[in-house]
Amino acid sequence: ARCCTLRSWLSNWSIDTTNGDAREHLGSVTVPVLLVNGTADQGIRRSHTDAVWDAVVSESRRRVDIEGGDHYFTDEAARAEALDVVADWLTTQESA
Repeated sequence: ARCCTLRSWLSNWSIDTTNGDAREHLGSVTVPVLLVNGTADQGIRRSHTDAVWDAVVSESRRRVDIEGGDHYFTDEAARAEALDVVADWLTTQESA
């Protein structure tokens, strides 16, 4: 971003003051949801991923756990698998 206020920075980077809490907002999302999770993520705990998944109310939802995927999917094989999952999911959404 070209401009960042203290409020917007904290909303992005502070778990205590963020406005982007998926657990809070996914209860009102009715469009299809895809959750791709790397099992070796150093920043996102499995309990957090599970809580986000449990908050999804959309009838069209899919969760995929990528073995060995870290937070940025730096492993080439994990990244390729994640990208394939997203591409396949998008294709199924286009035809639905």
